[in-house]
Amino acid sequence: MIGKTISHYKILSKIGEGGRGVVYKAEDIDLKRTVALKFISPHLADNAEDLEGLYQEARSASQLNHPNITTIYEIAHSGKYNFIAMEYIAGETLKSKIQREVLSLKEIVHISIATLNGIKAAHDNNIIHRDIKTENIMVTESGLVKVMDFGLAKNLDRENITKVSKTLGTIAYMSPEQVEGSKVDQRSDIYSFGIVLYELLTGRLPFVGEHEASTLYSIVNELPPDIETINPNANPNLIAIIEKTIEKSPDNRYQNVSELLDDLNELKGGTFKRRINKISWLSALPKRINRAWFVGGFIIILFIAFASLIQLVRGGMESVRNINSLAVLNFDNIQEPGDPNRLGQILQELIIADLSEISDLKVFSSQRLFDIQKQLGSDNRNSIDPSLATDIALEAGAKTMLTGNVIQTGNNLILTSQLITTSDGSIIKSHQVEGNDIYAMVDELTTQIQLDMQLPVGKDEPIDVAVADKTTSSMNAFQYYFIGIDYFNDSHFDEAIIEFNNAIDIDSTFSSAYYKLALAQWWSQSEMYNETIENAQKSLSKILNGSWYRTTKEKLLAQGALELTKYNYSEAENIYQQLIDFLSDEKEAWYGLGEAFFHGSQDIDKASAAFERAVELDPEFTIAYRHIFDIYSYRKAYDSGIIRATQLIERNSDNVWGYIFLGQMLIGKEDYTQAKKTFAEALQIDQNLKIIFQYLTYIYIELKQFDEGITFANTLIESNNNRPQLYHLIAQMYIGKNEIQRAIQTYETVLREAPNSYQNLLNLAHTYQLNGDYDQAIAQFRKVELDFPEFWKSKGIILLSSIYIEQGRYKDVINLLEEGLSYLKESDLNTKADLLNNWAFLSYLLGDYNTANIKVNQVLSNSVSVHNQLIGYLVKGVILSESNNFNELFDITQVAQDSVNRHPDETFYNILNSAIRFNYYFAKKDYNSAIAEFDSMENEDDFKYRYNYYVALVHIELKDYPKAMELINAMRKPLISSGVRSFIYPRSFYLEGLVNEALGNIESAKQNYRTLLGIWQDGDKEAPDYQNALLRYNSL
Repeated sequence: MIGKTISHYKILSKIGEGGRGVVYKAEDIDLKRTVALKFISPHLADNAEDLEGLYQEARSASQLNHPNITTIYEIAHSGKYNFIAMEYIAGETLKSKIQREVLSLKEIVHISIATLNGIKAAHDNNIIHRDIKTENIMVTESGLVKVMDFGLAKNLDRENITKVSKTLGTIAYMSPEQVEGSKVDQRSDIYSFGIVLYELLTGRLPFVGEHEASTLYSIVNELPPDIETINPNANPNLIAIIEKTIEKSPDNRYQNVSELLDDLNELKGGTFKRRINKISWLSALPKRINRAWFVGGFIIILFIAFASLIQLVRGGMESVRNINSLAVLNFDNIQEPGDPNRLGQILQELIIADLSEISDLKVFSSQRLFDIQKQLGSDNRNSIDPSLATDIALEAGAKTMLTGNVIQTGNNLILTSQLITTSDGSIIKSHQVEGNDIYAMVDELTTQIQLDMQLPVGKDEPIDVAVADKTTSSMNAFQYYFIGIDYFNDSHFDEAIIEFNNAIDIDSTFSSAYYKLALAQWWSQSEMYNETIENAQKSLSKILNGSWYRTTKEKLLAQGALELTKYNYSEAENIYQQLIDFLSDEKEAWYGLGEAFFHGSQDIDKASAAFERAVELDPEFTIAYRHIFDIYSYRKAYDSGIIRATQLIERNSDNVWGYIFLGQMLIGKEDYTQAKKTFAEALQIDQNLKIIFQYLTYIYIELKQFDEGITFANTLIESNNNRPQLYHLIAQMYIGKNEIQRAIQTYETVLREAPNSYQNLLNLAHTYQLNGDYDQAIAQFRKVELDFPEFWKSKGIILLSSIYIEQGRYKDVINLLEEGLSYLKESDLNTKADLLNNWAFLSYLLGDYNTANIKVNQVLSNSVSVHNQLIGYLVKGVILSESNNFNELFDITQVAQDSVNRHPDETFYNILNSAIRFNYYFAKKDYNSAIAEFDSMENEDDFKYRYNYYVALVHIELKDYPKAMELINAMRKPLISSGVRSFIYPRSFYLEGLVNEALGNIESAKQNYRTLLGIWQDGDKEAPDYQNALLRYNSL
């Protein structure tokens, strides 16, 4: 097989072989990527029903999209071969890993949680694995865990065991109900995973006989060997978890993966309570066992059990000691209760920083504690409310908590602390430290705390490093940092950036300030601030390159944010998932994961769940709420959004964001008058949020209140900090009035005031484009390419292409797309699909239908988002219409409809589906049906305007010239998005030429064609549309 080509896969090497077939490493010749090809065993392929059942399960599994599940790319056959193409994972199986090394408890728990997250995702989609084992779990070199072979074990029940020649090792993972041929559900996977856990902890399998029959008998009838006997150092809490997962009866196991994950997460966090009720061994054993023997040996077992209980208690105490947890709470400033200099807050941060690197202690971040305080209804954002301290610690799951106070006498400080058992409030130890160096005092105090909690103390422990070397050594830097946090939490990112930079000016290695600065730069760049995404990347890179992060959490947060700013969504998803596996209550990880899902895999359901988890952890996490309301808009769920926004306002009428979200939903419902009133209310609370002016700009445009918009902006422009945004509002009003030259002058003014904003350059470029000044427009993009290279690679290329498309320069656009593809990683499938879909359409416009088909087929043969699939079908339909291939066109409409049926709430999918059906009816010249599809479309992101061109052609064919001209005039609106307008604007002159020809207005028609040919003077002359326009002009 090595070296052969099967379908479009070249076989490179053999990976392994099992009962269900052989797996090869192969190269996908079309997509130039490495895959794993599993060739189905002839034993399975002989039975058509079995094979179809396996394929059906594999098709279902191919819909799974989760970082801990191996992706299935294709299920196919070629000649005599039946095969499944899967994601190729560079790493080793878990079986191989545990044969090579003994895993620590931390590694076992990490791998277990990651594996279960993958299994849970499958269970949530009603897919049972049925063959969980260490050989089906891969661990990559970076530590990412992947579960393989989902959907490939459906028919491997009791009667098929011999048929597929399963090894004894594979049989050993089967659940009793699988062995007995009973109905299998998700609890069977839980049992098999329990066997995996048993193997990780002991290095052996619990049920392996000398032959198949004895193994099967043991699974159903015998008890597993005692884990503590095999591994005396095994964690007793983990033993309790394993014993529950491998109960013989499914009813006595965990009933779902979430329950098991909850216990493992508690074990990881040191908060696990031994509440698992074990079923009596005697009653749990099957009736067929000779109970007389069991009762006869009861005294011996009782003695062993008593000895084990002593060991369990000792082990449990050791576990508590090794996995302790601490919440550092309030340090009250006795002399100044308002704590204007943030002394108490600084003390809290310093103590957390000094203790957080101890491996045997979990220290909760101050951010997590403040988030819990918000959940409990407190308005205090700068210090922990003493009356809530115990509730906060309990909610966090902290076994111990630290509180205290500070008194300043002259140059000296007196720091008093109490270490308290959270559960009963008993004081473990009190300390008082005096001095004039707060950093040295914290070092002294944390050493005492370490001793009080019986944590290891030695020269190799992180506590031995001075706290001043772990965070900033400047009190002033801390004070600027906390002021910046106040602004940051209110989404006033420009003010926050100033304060974070002040902190960094004092201490250039202050990692926390750099991280928050990067987030402020990143989150502000979409609102026309002077900050850019490149600045955010520089800040994050400084943290990572300088190794200034304190903890693994800080490192992963910085890495995840950096990948997001570079639009590497797949890598970001993996990083945030890894962080969540360790810290399930880290809100910024959940937010980052939501970003990756939303923009990368475009899995809106997963993105929504991640953002909801983020706001559950922090009820005031504004940036996460913004995405939640964006999803309401995306799904057209405006009524639900209005209800939620109203609830936010009722909860806190002084929080401006409730009004902003309400206004956003009202805009979605096209109730612009009420939305305008709502944003007026928002301005009464806060006049410095740029997003308010963004929405007001849109409202004035929709209401066509251009002069009123200009007056409004001019009344604020001198007194408001948002001059660039207000100038933008004014320029947009001039564009609405078709006073393009005045809009250009306005953008030139704002660019002089804010020269470091690529958004201002883009706005100016688009306005030059509206004026037909293409050279000046392109010049602005060249400045973007030079000054903002990262943005250019990710977004600028596509935006420039709109100018070239308007000019008819399709080959130049293809060159840009090739450049964009060269910047992508192999994992950026959806971004690649977007570029390939565009390439296909441009090839179609050039009349190169062969290349167009190749490019769109690359998209449709890949595992991409539904959005990109539908765009692919849309482009495919346009290509097929040229050859009047009605049968294949109809097939495409059916496939697209099936995709939409699976996602009925996704409005844009329905719009794309209508467009695909329009293509079919248009090609068949069923004009009434085509018009009906057009009328049913919503105008999401101006998409419907693109179809004005085709519908105008229909009305010209029907000789309905007034309706055609109505559509043609709409195609020339200056405020249509540039990506859509660049296609329809020049073609509007061609359409008007057709109308004028039909009406006998020959001179007007000639002028229309001249205008179009002038726009396309630098375009590709061989393009069919250019040739058609030239032919008509010459004919006149």
